[in-house]
Amino acid sequence: MDKFVINTLKTKFDSPAEHGYTPQYQTLQDRLRYLRKCINKSKGTKQQQQQYIDKAKSTRELLLKTPSKSQTDKKIESVYIGMMV
Repeated sequence: MDKFVINTLKTKFDSPAEHGYTPQYQTLQDRLRYLRKCINKSKGTKQQQQQYIDKAKSTRELLLKTPSKSQTDKKIESVYIGMMV
């Protein structure tokens, strides 16, 4: 049983995730990148540039509160060790 768990199940569980970031995190990251580009290219008034800066700050706050990785990616070692104790 132990060899089966170590050789088969552990290799399947410990494989890396297929995607890097969660879709929500990626969307906020893209939005922040766009806003930074708008700030740098804005040739309008200071008021327009300040609006972009304010939007970027609020987007960054949301980005920091959003989990970047899936919370379901676990390693079997922690479960397996817990079973042995």
